[in-house]
Amino acid sequence: MQVSDLKAVDEWAARRISSGDETPWDWYQLMKLREALEALIATEETRARQQKEDLPEQAPPQGPRPRLAVDNDQQESVPRHR
Repeated sequence: MQVSDLKAVDEWAARRISSGDETPWDWYQLMKLREALEALIATEETRARQQKEDLPEQAPPQGPRPRLAVDNDQQESVPRHR
């Protein structure tokens, strides 16, 4: 769904709320819908702004990566626990 579609649904819900013809339950559900739509719209607009800014992504680290070395040999100098 595009931002324009979300805005259209938000405007529809706003018109329904402002009509005054809704039951309390419907009014409440429409308000929750508007809150969710406003959050989605804000998120999408922020994402679009960030893409336009073309923020450079972090380059992957160069060079060899550290490795975990495991030594499974028992050491004779370490006393065993009983």
